[in-house]
Amino acid sequence: MIECYHTITQIASIFLIFIQMRPIPLKLRAKMSENPFMSKCAYPDCYANPEFEHCFLYGKSQINTEWAIIPICTYHHRGAGLNKKFNRWVSIMRTDINDYRDFPKVNWIQLKKSLNDDFKHKYDINLILKPDLYKNEN
Repeated sequence: MIECYHTITQIASIFLIFIQMRPIPLKLRAKMSENPFMSKCAYPDCYANPEFEHCFLYGKSQINTEWAIIPICTYHHRGAGLNKKFNRWVSIMRTDINDYRDFPKVNWIQLKKSLNDDFKHKYDINLILKPDLYKNEN
């Protein structure tokens, strides 16, 4: 058991060396705070206070653009509720073809299609991205 733990921690520390974790620039953070989508966790029926999740890496660095960052609560970000594939789906569904220009080595269109095929039957992306438009007014 102890050997397994040390192996896992060694692998994790090696992995973290190769990923450059960058803070979100203040200008981008201010822009994101104006977007109503960023005010609650992106998971349906979760209203916990969100953290920001960088959903994609490019060249060993996090993509620091508005579309590549989504709001998710601690449970869905760092806890047992983490589903990286779902996070990427929500993120990529916020994009259009112009968002991919700075990242040409990824087939974004194919990735978007693949992720959408996995999740479109389970969730309504419009309810996730624009929940205020679909609230019942009683």
